[in-house]
Amino acid sequence: MTICLVHNYYKSDSPSGENIVFDQDYEFLRTAGYSPLKYIQHNDNLKSGIRALISASANSLWSFDQRKKLQSFVDQHSVKTLHFHNTFPLLSPSVLTVKAPQKLMTIHNFRMFCINGLFLRKGQVCTSCLNQKLNLSGITNKCYRDSVPASLVAQFGNILARQLDLWQKHIDQFICLTNFHKDILIQGGISENRILVKPNFYNGKLNKSYNSKSNYILFIGRLSDEKGIMEAVSAWLHKPIEGMRFKVVGDGPLLKTLQTIADGRNDLIVAGRKKYSDVIAEIRGAQFLIVPSKWYEGYPMVIREAVANSIPSLVNNIGALPFCVQGGVGRVYDANTAEKLNRIMRSLVNDVESRKNMSNACDEKYNSELSVDAHRHFIDRVYLK
Repeated sequence: MTICLVHNYYKSDSPSGENIVFDQDYEFLRTAGYSPLKYIQHNDNLKSGIRALISASANSLWSFDQRKKLQSFVDQHSVKTLHFHNTFPLLSPSVLTVKAPQKLMTIHNFRMFCINGLFLRKGQVCTSCLNQKLNLSGITNKCYRDSVPASLVAQFGNILARQLDLWQKHIDQFICLTNFHKDILIQGGISENRILVKPNFYNGKLNKSYNSKSNYILFIGRLSDEKGIMEAVSAWLHKPIEGMRFKVVGDGPLLKTLQTIADGRNDLIVAGRKKYSDVIAEIRGAQFLIVPSKWYEGYPMVIREAVANSIPSLVNNIGALPFCVQGGVGRVYDANTAEKLNRIMRSLVNDVESRKNMSNACDEKYNSELSVDAHRHFIDRVYLK
């Protein structure tokens, strides 16, 4: 079989989990002997200036040039399976109409239905565009880059794709990360029998050395409001747990605010951005991971990495997060006050036996869902022979 992965890279200065997943998928196929091809575009190539912006905007709606080039590529290399990841903005929805024996698409975000891809507006979850083919609220609310012109182009692109029913007509199977995402696709009009659920795999071995006596709770992620980091820190500061610390690893607009709060404190550590190997070391040393996000995450890579390192996760009861800790690898919480979340964190710190059980459950989840072997089995089952 000849497999071609298709992806529009996000800019290099905007770290993207989608870029990482695409690279990992390609590298897996290459080292496993599948001899994959890839067809890519890169947002680093976007030019500045009004004329370039107008041209890029038009192409993001429907790029005849990219469709022609990809079709030629497919024909030249006798590609059997086209596997799409991101197509926005340079590839455009036009590439979905390229003819190939099999076409798959991994759904990393909600851009099919929401122009910012996040179902997030002004810090709140918003799904007003989910099941409506003609909805202009994304424009009036400036949902894309906080700009009416940019939102107009993006919204029109979504309307065009949905009016032409591109997803339903031209993609054979959709791969989404959790059953929550599957339900979203069904609500958006995708046939259930064309949706597969498969989380991103972890390209490493299972680490079973959990230290239940660790003395810190860990947050890793972008330091921005929708990640719920301020609520988690406020909960910690409400009544710090004796002998414990709260560690924050990551970068973002709230970094300086958090550093100011942590200044002079020994129980709150704001470490900023760290290289990947150091992040893994922080995960392995944690008592548990906390994921307090307030929006519809995909399948946070940090939860995947926590499972692979036998570390329990404490996650907010929103969107896909409860699905990510199914199998007993974490605990789901509901908390609308700092006091309540503090009690929940304190309870998990004190419940050593439950944390050990969660750590042990990571073994089964890793092997059945997140391991390289599980990924290989999925590929062999889904791709055309």
